Parts: sequence; C-alpha cells; structure tokens
Amino acid sequence: MVNILLLAFSTLFLPQVETPANEKYYDLTAEEFFALAETQQTIDPQKLDKELLEAAVFFASNEARDDKRKSIFSHSPILQQSSRFHSDYLLNLGTLNHLNNKDKKYKTPMMRIDAFGGNFNASAENLARLAVIDFGKDQSYLIDKGGVFLDKNNKPIPMHTYASLARKVVDGWMHSKGHRQNLMGDYNYLGCGVSSIVKITDGVPEIYFTQNFGKK
Repeated sequence: MVNILLLAFSTLFLPQVETPANEKYYDLTAEEFFALAETQQTIDPQKLDKELLEAAVFFASNEARDDKRKSIFSHSPILQQSSRFHSDYLLNLGTLNHLNNKDKKYKTPMMRIDAFGGNFNASAENLARLAVIDFGKDQSYLIDKGGVFLDKNNKPIPMHTYASLARKVVDGWMHSKGHRQNLMGDYNYLGCGVSSIVKITDGVPEIYFTQNFGKK
C-alpha cells in the first residue's frame, strides 16, 4: 500500500540549489500549458524533467483556483527556488517536515523564502510525497521478478504522465483542509519545487513536492 503523504504550514546567504532556467512555460495559460505534447508524456523515472513537473504542479494549482473562481497565482522564481531547495532537503531527510533542523538559517518556510530574496508579507507551504506509478484508486500491487509493478489482474501498472501526476498531487492537497486553505488562500504568488526520484517502499519511485505561497 502506497499512501500520499501531505503536510501543510502557514505563517504570516543563498543556499546552493540549481536555479530554474526554463521560464517559457509561465508565459502560458493553464489551458495552453496542458495542451503541450510534453505534458502528456509518461514520466521516465530515469529521466525526470523537474522543470516540466514543477510547471505542471503550478498550472494544476491555477486550475484548482480557477475552478473555485479565485484569482490565479503569478509565478515566482524565488518561491520556486525555495521550494526546490526544501524538496531536496526532504529527499535527504527521508520524510516530510516543514522545519529544516540542519541549518537554522533555513529553518522555517519564511526563513527559506527570505534567504532566496523573498519580500513577502505572508507565506505558506504545502508538502507531499507521491508515487510516480499511477496506482489509481486501488493502490495494492505485486512486483514480478523483473521489478515491474502489477495490479491485482497481473497487468503492468503504468507511470503517471506529467499532467496526471501534477493534478493528482493538487487533488490530494485540495482534499486536505490545511492544504486547501493554502491553495485557496489570499496569496498571489506561487512557486513549486520537486525532488529527484527516491525509492523508499518496495522500490516504488516517489517524488517530494513543495509549494511555497507568497502575498504582497
């Protein structure tokens, strides 16, 4: 059994982290972004496109906002950097935690955002860890000798696409009160960051997700 792990946090020297380079996505609308062919490709755990997945989570969040008639988020490269930094930290930590207990300069979400140059009046953070395999509603599985994950009918379980994984993690947040409050809150900037692939349970490929929200 593989569960979605979620954690939410709200609160009214730059770390070493790869700077997101591909800003072209954020000139698009959510509809235009998800119409791109690359968003519908199946995720290859050996060749994860982090920036594509981060953009997919951003636009899936704006889809959720628009569905509730909320103003959509503007993209913040600073919040994307702080989010990616924390997702990398969670990867090394091996669990979800809003606090960075290894370096007090980056201990809280607001401290991390400030460290990257943020200047927000309020901030919030959503976290999750989610399997790349598309288990659907039935999360039971078997593993054959070749390491392939099989459903109860012994058929291979597919990997998510970039679009479906992003929408799944946002849907999980939307069905959790604290996370939904952040997604639907009075914030106008958002940045999303993901970790590399990690295999924690039975070799299931999983990813850590971080969302940082900001208000100006």
